[in-house]
Amino acid sequence: MDLSAEEIAQIQKMHDLVNERDFYQLLNVSQNSPIDDIKKSYYATSRKWHPDRFFRKNTGSYANMLEKIFIGINQAFKILTTTEEKILFDKQYVSSVQTTFQKDSGGKTTFARHRRKRSQPRKKQEERKRHTGKKDKILSKVKKDLEGKKQKAKTFFELGKKQLSGEKPMEAAASLHVAFKLQPENKEYQTLYKKARSIAREEKAKTVFAQAENAENYQNYHDAIRLYKKAIEYDIDDARAYARLAYLIEKLDPDVRETIRLMRIAVQKSSENPEYRCILAEIYAREGMVRNAKREFTEALSLQKGYSRAKEGLRNL
Repeated sequence: MDLSAEEIAQIQKMHDLVNERDFYQLLNVSQNSPIDDIKKSYYATSRKWHPDRFFRKNTGSYANMLEKIFIGINQAFKILTTTEEKILFDKQYVSSVQTTFQKDSGGKTTFARHRRKRSQPRKKQEERKRHTGKKDKILSKVKKDLEGKKQKAKTFFELGKKQLSGEKPMEAAASLHVAFKLQPENKEYQTLYKKARSIAREEKAKTVFAQAENAENYQNYHDAIRLYKKAIEYDIDDARAYARLAYLIEKLDPDVRETIRLMRIAVQKSSENPEYRCILAEIYAREGMVRNAKREFTEALSLQKGYSRAKEGLRNL
């Protein structure tokens, strides 16, 4: 079994609280806690005791206890955040716990907690039975919802896997996103979703880049600028997108800083391309950044010996 002694002790304690219906201790709140604090504590507690955290562990005979604890946590949250149910709960259970001070044999004051004995008229017994039946229905519904959610997540995950292997990354990313949202604690779903999203973004970037090239070929320059920018937002790895956008910005709406930034990225992504280095060098030269221009022209010549554009650029510095 993969549970430590400390974990087993915690499971037993939480299980006892569920059986005792001590919902305030279960969520670690007081009777007067505001609803925001109850919500905050519920989210933290449900994350800690979510079944998926123990999915890959051998929990042995504690598996049913863990499931009952999680269902109890959800029931506690529902009752303590629903005004009518909380009033009924407080009346039947919390008010039955009295706190008194007693003197021990040494005369010291000790803190004691005991349940007040209550008479159980037939009417109250019937009311208790109805409440127990309602509790069972709630537990059954919570359990059913959890199982339905798990099954739905698995269905979308399997569909996403199939779509990804069938080279449909965009559809796969959408399906896996649903699976991940339904079961955010599932690491397998999370890992495959991130992979599919990355591949989908690459595909989308390539598609948008092709549209940008087409717009530029038809001299729809403003559309081309918009599409090149969109391809860059998708983190396209093709250096041409950055170089073409730099060229169009310089041509239509000059912005030296942006042009230099884009050409630097183009050079980084295609460091063996002497033409991109010369373009960047020429921009440096026009802006009086001679040392930078010389460095790029020299690097271009080292990549392609006798490259005329680089040689001419150095002569003109």
